[in-house]
Amino acid sequence: MKMSLSKNRPKEMSKEEFEKSWNNIGYTLQALYVSITELIENTNGVREDDFTIPNHYALLAFQAGKRAAYKEIAEMLPETSKL
Repeated sequence: MKMSLSKNRPKEMSKEEFEKSWNNIGYTLQALYVSITELIENTNGVREDDFTIPNHYALLAFQAGKRAAYKEIAEMLPETSKL
């Protein structure tokens, strides 16, 4: 579990309770994981149209940033959602 999730858990929950609850909701988060994976795949690759933009390097950097953000979010999801 990512440290940022653990430190932002509800105050009335212990760390162990939160981790157990988080891991148990993995099955219901499978749809979110699949959607994020699709978003990552949709931002992969360079198309010929990308070079019609005068500053295509900015576009490529923007796409790389989106992929990185999607991957970071996907890594926060419980392992049980990644089946």
